[in-house]
Amino acid sequence: MKLGSVADFVRGPFGGSLKKEIFKKEGYLVYEQYHAINNDFLFSRYFVDENKFIEMKRFEVLEGDVLISCSGTMGKIAIVPKNHRVGIINQALLKLTPNKSVVNGEYLKYILESDLIQKKYFQNQNGVAIQNVASVKVLSVIEIPLPPLEVQNQIVAKLKDYQNIISGARQIVENWKSEIDIDPAWEILSLKDICEINPKKAETSDLNKSTQVSFVPMEDLGKNEVYLFPKKEKPLEDVYKGYTYFRENDVLVAKVTPCFENGKSGIAKNLKNKIGFGSSELHIIRPGKRILSEYIYPFISSKTFISQGVSQMTGTGGLQRVPVTYIQNLKSPFLL
Repeated sequence: MKLGSVADFVRGPFGGSLKKEIFKKEGYLVYEQYHAINNDFLFSRYFVDENKFIEMKRFEVLEGDVLISCSGTMGKIAIVPKNHRVGIINQALLKLTPNKSVVNGEYLKYILESDLIQKKYFQNQNGVAIQNVASVKVLSVIEIPLPPLEVQNQIVAKLKDYQNIISGARQIVENWKSEIDIDPAWEILSLKDICEINPKKAETSDLNKSTQVSFVPMEDLGKNEVYLFPKKEKPLEDVYKGYTYFRENDVLVAKVTPCFENGKSGIAKNLKNKIGFGSSELHIIRPGKRILSEYIYPFISSKTFISQGVSQMTGTGGLQRVPVTYIQNLKSPFLL
């Protein structure tokens, strides 16, 4: 069935309808990308008064609505819970109201989160979000499998069971703590003092333009995986402009939301001709003679590093990034 036949679509208002000068300190909540990206409906930042809410009533958020981020960081999906705060969507969201007599909203969410839908409608071939493609016209004609409602419910229940298993295993991993005593005699240094941060690609300027190098789009960078083994290769001339340069044993860290929060990072290994290029949304840490890549990695993949990095992000909406100064000033104990 076409998606538009089982759900009503409303794209957030464009133009000057929701300029910041109309926002109030309290009132009716303005739902934004944050809510869809983080599946967090407790967060409140912008509000409108009753008159504005009535004027924009058709953008009202209802329990069970499926919200899709559709600008910048695209394709993130959340379902509006019970007891949500009354409010409207902003221009960066698309709202689907499922016909509950024929489709389970959670089943619909799983379909829209599938690799097939995400890669075709929300991401380009490099795994980077396509800007503003998630329009009503584009998505309403997507054809989805629509078994009987009872079967949809069974599928949702089974997927939830799988997710519980995954979450339980992840919790075990996250709660495991190593026991390494820090000697107070060890030196405390910033990464910028013992590493090169974001090395210049001019290092490769003397190479033949046809030289094959490893290529790492963001989608190929693992989540909380120590080593990165690239799957793709390209001629140097195809990647020299517009991409980030690194080489064997460099540590890669995603700098853009939500990739940074998801722990996308790794140590580059088995690079073609010992050289790699990747997404422009990467910070590169090149260890000096006093430190190993494997010693750096636990620090930049830790919960503390990620949570503190999020607090220092700059930018707006779905295009927030961790500044290079955060990486440069990261301090850690080092053996004398």
